[in-house]
Amino acid sequence: MGSAYGETEDENILRYAETILHTLVTVITTPTAVVLDFLPFSKYMPSWVLSGLFNAGLLKTRPLLVHVMDSAFEDARTAAALGKDKASFVAIATEAQTLKSDTNSDNDIKVAAFTMFIGQSNSRSFSGRSLTSTPPVAGYEALAITLNSFLVQMVTHQDVYAKAQRSIDEVVGKERLPDLSDRNSLPYVDAILKEVYRINPPLPISIPRRLMDDDEYRGYHIPKGTSVIANIWQMGRDSNYYKDPDTFNPERFIAPKPGSLVELDPREYIFSFGRRICPGQRFGDDSMWWTIASIIATFNVKKALDADGKKITPSMTVLPGLTSHIQQFPCSIQPRSQRALELIAESAIHLE
Repeated sequence: MGSAYGETEDENILRYAETILHTLVTVITTPTAVVLDFLPFSKYMPSWVLSGLFNAGLLKTRPLLVHVMDSAFEDARTAAALGKDKASFVAIATEAQTLKSDTNSDNDIKVAAFTMFIGQSNSRSFSGRSLTSTPPVAGYEALAITLNSFLVQMVTHQDVYAKAQRSIDEVVGKERLPDLSDRNSLPYVDAILKEVYRINPPLPISIPRRLMDDDEYRGYHIPKGTSVIANIWQMGRDSNYYKDPDTFNPERFIAPKPGSLVELDPREYIFSFGRRICPGQRFGDDSMWWTIASIIATFNVKKALDADGKKITPSMTVLPGLTSHIQQFPCSIQPRSQRALELIAESAIHLE
């Protein structure tokens, strides 16, 4: 919540936001919602029928949404005016508004801030306080899926992990953690993240789009107004853009040799595209890069051992659902050294 509104002690706002988020996700993932997407005539049905088919809770959530947006916005603006928190999005946006360098209205800022907040939400806890038992969603879930995908690939591809550790040791050393200023100097770590994105995108299909004009795809005519859904999972496995697409190979994103296939950066599509592109893509991508770079720098990640001392190879099974969760897997994660432990502790203190 800090990036959007700054720190808050108002747990009511946090609880209300949880309710809104959980209700929205519950409604859009119901079988009824999917059925209505494929029944065009449903738009002619009376509103009272549709509200009954979905969930009356969705309609009741709107006043709560308005209350949360207004309250969080006013609290953040007041805190900024008192000099308590001038680094939040609301503080910066309202200051620009005051200086007339920005023409956005209060409502524009409210909507943008709430979108940022939802995108960063961890629905199991806010600011260290456990609030609900609902599953993680939005930006937090995408980061969690990507982190699990990274770990399962590193457990399986120890040569890749060792090479990444060597590159960080050479560029950053062992006396500090990598930071975003190191990113351009660590192309192999960047390539690992791109390959993780490609091989298991957190959201395997895009949100539905509506065609503005007639179109044609592989000989099929698609009339204007049709709802279409992009298959992001398949885009990452298109052999026209990727050599051996089912193989995990970060090298594909290192400067290609002359005449070889130039492989598409998956960040061009995994955050969606066009007007519906994820507004938090840069925030999420930078956060994910910093996380995996810090893990590589400080931990050894290996296969776990079973009761007989044999290495356990993860299945890499992707569970069914709207998002691409990897099936749970055991692994061994150990600090590389005493200095690595100290860096981890120092980082934890700084984040508090």
